[in-house]
Amino acid sequence: MARNKLRILAAAALAAAAIAAVVLRPQAGPAAARLTAEIAALTGARVEAGPGARFGWAWPLRLEMPSVAIAGWGTLESLVAQGDRFAGRATLFGRTGELTAAGGSLSFAGEGVSARLDRAKGLILETTVAGHRLRVSGRPSAAGLDALSVDWDAVHLSGTARWADGGAALSVEATGEGARLSGTARPAEGAFEGTLESPFASLGRVTSELRATAEAVDFARFVLEGPDLRADGSLRVEAARMSLDLRLADAPLAAALALAGEALARGGDVDLRLRAGRLAWPSGEAQGVILVAAREGGKFVLDELAVRSIAQASVRVRDGIVDLQAPDAARFLAALGVPGDRHLGALSLRGAFAFDPAAGTVRASPVEIALAGQALKGTAEWSGGRLVAALAGDRVSLDPFFGVPLARPAVRGPLLTRSQQARAAAAAAPPPAGPGGWSRVPFRPDLVGGMPLELTLEARELVYSALALRDARLALSTKAGGIEIGALSGGLFGGTLDARGQVLRARAPEATLEFTLAGAEFARLLSAAGAPPVLRGPLTLKGRLAAAGTNPADMAAGLSGEIMLDSPGGTLDGVDLAGLFAYAAASATPDLAELGRRLARGGSGAFTAATATLKIERGTARLSDARLAASGGALALSGLFDLANWRVDLAGDIAAPGARQVPHIAIAGPPARPNVRIGFSAAAGAEARPAGSGAPPRAPAPRR
Repeated sequence: MARNKLRILAAAALAAAAIAAVVLRPQAGPAAARLTAEIAALTGARVEAGPGARFGWAWPLRLEMPSVAIAGWGTLESLVAQGDRFAGRATLFGRTGELTAAGGSLSFAGEGVSARLDRAKGLILETTVAGHRLRVSGRPSAAGLDALSVDWDAVHLSGTARWADGGAALSVEATGEGARLSGTARPAEGAFEGTLESPFASLGRVTSELRATAEAVDFARFVLEGPDLRADGSLRVEAARMSLDLRLADAPLAAALALAGEALARGGDVDLRLRAGRLAWPSGEAQGVILVAAREGGKFVLDELAVRSIAQASVRVRDGIVDLQAPDAARFLAALGVPGDRHLGALSLRGAFAFDPAAGTVRASPVEIALAGQALKGTAEWSGGRLVAALAGDRVSLDPFFGVPLARPAVRGPLLTRSQQARAAAAAAPPPAGPGGWSRVPFRPDLVGGMPLELTLEARELVYSALALRDARLALSTKAGGIEIGALSGGLFGGTLDARGQVLRARAPEATLEFTLAGAEFARLLSAAGAPPVLRGPLTLKGRLAAAGTNPADMAAGLSGEIMLDSPGGTLDGVDLAGLFAYAAASATPDLAELGRRLARGGSGAFTAATATLKIERGTARLSDARLAASGGALALSGLFDLANWRVDLAGDIAAPGARQVPHIAIAGPPARPNVRIGFSAAAGAEARPAGSGAPPRAPAPRR
């Protein structure tokens, strides 16, 4: 019975407590009003609580609110307040995140955005817009934001923002560092629309219609005005990528390149499209330019380049392939600032193209070049202000670059009389050859207008004037004073040439050459010199030569240096050396007529060695120590070789051991058809017998 009474009393107590809790429980409405008033005081905006606010049943009591709308800023959701602290989910500034508040301050953290709002410091919001850091600070009030400060990357602006559109938007005015920003911000949407005026590096001033969201910034109607440049187009920044589309009506090339370089130097990836009606620079101009380029991280990719005309040349790059066609190479190079006064014909260039902005290099590999009638393949790179090329060809002539330029195409002109035609033909004809047949066509050591160049050239046949090198290799570089020939090698006259030297670009060009010609054929060398190929066999030439002059004739007249010849043996055509030496040694009184008959009889004879030294001074070579040795005797020669006039004046002795009379030979005149005289000199004081004096009759020499 007592137990039942206790149960009844406990149940009554619980019921009384429940009734008291319901009766005494505070109302949620006033508590929600106090919270919204506190948020309104912090933000300065109109705040409205949604229906359904209530207290939870747990102790201590918690205020639960499904939603709170802050006009212009966003919405708080699932808000829970307890004492002076509250927390919940929120959608603010176009982002969703977590919201916490305590002690009169409010903090928000969402994806890519953080904000803090308190009575002492005001609002501080940090986020990223299109991949770039944005910081906004200000003091909220019922009118908007006072002491507004905007920092976007390195740009700093300050001003004010005032509520508009019933508190849904902020009207923004901010200036700083030569820039001015005005427009309308909608914080709840994380968006801004307005105009921006700002300096653009050293190029000028940009004015643009600006549209910004958390994902991208659009600079629509982008207009850049500078002292030398006016461009209009659009610019879009999305995440870490920039897309710039510009149109230039008429601009200096340097300004256009600076603009493109300024864009491509920005961090992240860049897409650039630039169109220009005309780009001018001190040396020429380009018309109809289209540039489409991208920077992917640290790599630059040229998707397309089209130039309608640079001195009538067209340039096109697409998918990394460059195609250049110039009907007049000299005119095209002159437009690029490479001087030249000779016609080189058309220029064609095609190859795979790559540009590295960090290293400042432009590379075409592989590349095909056709210039001055020469077809070449290889690689070419512009680096450090120099063109570095490694090229190869089949038959390559250097004449258009060092000697005779190509003939210009005929141009129809007015009708001429016969005398006028004759004078025009005489003016166009090359100057007559100088003494010795040397050309008087000017020698011009400028290659391609003196362009800074490092060239390695390989060719099956490399031709210059009358010389042709087989399987040749040429390595040269240009410098301020001329051309440095680091290596020149190849097959010449049946042997191998290795040479090096330089050509100085002076009023009268100066050239020096060191060479070794090993294993050449005597007969081919003599034929090339215009002399009868009477000697056959291998030889080696070593020499050092120097000359100065405006043409080959002047250079031949001023040539100096030294050449040494050495041969291990061979044959002499037209002379029976062994029989000649035997007759000279056996006959105590050799007969001059008989000697002449023996020489005229012809034949051939072997020689065992040939050596000679030519010391050259002012176009005249002095021959000394020249000796042709054979079994039974030797032929010693000395004299002069007038290179400028291409004439020889030589004298020699045919010496045989034991001979009392030494046959003497004199050779004078042009090497091709010299005048040869024969006589005797006494070996031991005996006098030479006159022709036919007591000599037994001889059978007539056979006809040749």
